[in-house]
Amino acid sequence: MTATLLDDSLPPAPTVEHDSRAAPLNPDAAGRRRRELLTLGVAALLTLPLLGQLLLPLFGSEARLPPLVQLALAAPVQFWAGARFYRAGWAALRRSRGDRDLLVALGTSAAFGLSLVLTLAAGPAMLSWQGPQLHYEAAAAVVTLVLLGRVLEARARDRIAVRPGEREAADALGSRRPVQRLVDRIGAVFVPAVVAVAAATLAGWLLAGAAPSTAILHAVAVLVVAGPAALALAAPAAILVGLGVAARRGLLIADSAALEVARRLDTVVFDKTGTLTLGRPALVETLAVAPGGEAELLRLLASAQQGSAHPLAGALLVAAREAGLALSAPAGFRALAGRGIEAEVEGRRLLAGTRRLLAERGVGTAPLEAAAGRLERRGLTLVWVALEGGLAGLLALGDALRPGAADAVTALQARGLEVVLLTGDSRRTADAVATAAGIPRVLAEVPPERKAGEIARLQGEGRRVAMVGDGVKDAPALARAELGIVLGGGSEATLESAPVALLRADPLLVAETVDLARAIRGKIADNLFWAFAYNAVAIPIAVLGYLSPAVAGAAMALSSVAVIGNARLLERYRSRVRRD
Repeated sequence: MTATLLDDSLPPAPTVEHDSRAAPLNPDAAGRRRRELLTLGVAALLTLPLLGQLLLPLFGSEARLPPLVQLALAAPVQFWAGARFYRAGWAALRRSRGDRDLLVALGTSAAFGLSLVLTLAAGPAMLSWQGPQLHYEAAAAVVTLVLLGRVLEARARDRIAVRPGEREAADALGSRRPVQRLVDRIGAVFVPAVVAVAAATLAGWLLAGAAPSTAILHAVAVLVVAGPAALALAAPAAILVGLGVAARRGLLIADSAALEVARRLDTVVFDKTGTLTLGRPALVETLAVAPGGEAELLRLLASAQQGSAHPLAGALLVAAREAGLALSAPAGFRALAGRGIEAEVEGRRLLAGTRRLLAERGVGTAPLEAAAGRLERRGLTLVWVALEGGLAGLLALGDALRPGAADAVTALQARGLEVVLLTGDSRRTADAVATAAGIPRVLAEVPPERKAGEIARLQGEGRRVAMVGDGVKDAPALARAELGIVLGGGSEATLESAPVALLRADPLLVAETVDLARAIRGKIADNLFWAFAYNAVAIPIAVLGYLSPAVAGAAMALSSVAVIGNARLLERYRSRVRRD
């Protein structure tokens, strides 16, 4: 008895759709955005007169705003608009960590404090338009410019619309990549080092004979110009944008550390059934040596398979129904993991599964070995059947290669990765499928419980391994690999062991995962380079006294915005994977 090999396409896999526009803010976020803009607006209005007085000498006037007026303008900026920097800076100190908020709080407090002392010492001149030189404008300008930078940062970040039923890796940033841990270690010493440089700047200018106010302003510029935020944002900004790009391309990445692993892979292992193939096996040929012929063999085996959830069982049941065969209820059904089944049908003991299973039970297969070789060389999977301890026949099932499978293998090999096929099928069947897909190395006749061991053996050879499966029976192997990739979405349980899910059943997405991981890593490297370069240039300039605190604050704010803007260039990412 024969049946046609199923060759139709899969039903559409679930996809994640995204609006081309940014998602609207929720009411809480919208309210927070309005408050930030209000704070920035008020701070800017109060700061403008302080900066405007600096232009008076251009018109031949030596007048300045009275010290008390300057204090009235600067105090709300310092202690209302800038309150967040004190709160965040204090929290950082309690954690024994430094950040840009602490530097802003220290720098602006120094400038404001110096000006306050000079104001109180001015006596009657507090109300004079010819009062002492003060520096309230430096503190106020820094606070305002940093607030502006925060608003620009917020506008630069992506917002994604997630519809009901869609999934997003909202915590992909919760994990710490190796490069991020390196940045964290640098950040732990960066702020104390900047404070030390500022103190040395203050001392150096005083020893050089500069006025205390001048020395303090130069030290403030050092504190303010330092860009710890640019360093801190270098990796997260690129990762965040990259994860958004991945989601739009059908990649669900639940752990951002997976990106670092994907970049460093050298071996990709594919499961066969449901991964390289469609996972829709169909009965192709039946050979019977027991009385009753092919139809009876199929009827008895399909009856026994009514208790099985295996894809091959489903194919046999479909073939039996199409042939109009009446099935009987099995008794004593038992699934033998990775080998087959045993059951009692109409009082007869039936055993079905691999050649190895029949050999274990002492059932010879010699009468059908020649035919079996012919079928296996076609890439068909064989189910051997024994009745009452004797060979009854075999059934051959075929599963079409998934569209794009061969192209995916070629794409991975072009990227310098070795591709391996791992399957429980016989050697000849596995070799035929591997040849069709272009895979040179095959690990065949490996039952599900041993697949994790094969991954470990490859790792023992010094390989960095990704395992690609459908998540049905290969969860241990997915978990054992450096990177587990589930094709076609996977279950919630599978995602615990496989941090990458391909939401479309498209093997070419494996190569896209590697490409995107490398692109994100390149963007992180770019960000880190420019962040370090900025600090390497800006801090010495401030030490030498060539930056005012206001200009330093603007530079610091722009450095953070530049890092985010550079990360957003990843949105222009275009796949290099060729699709024929």
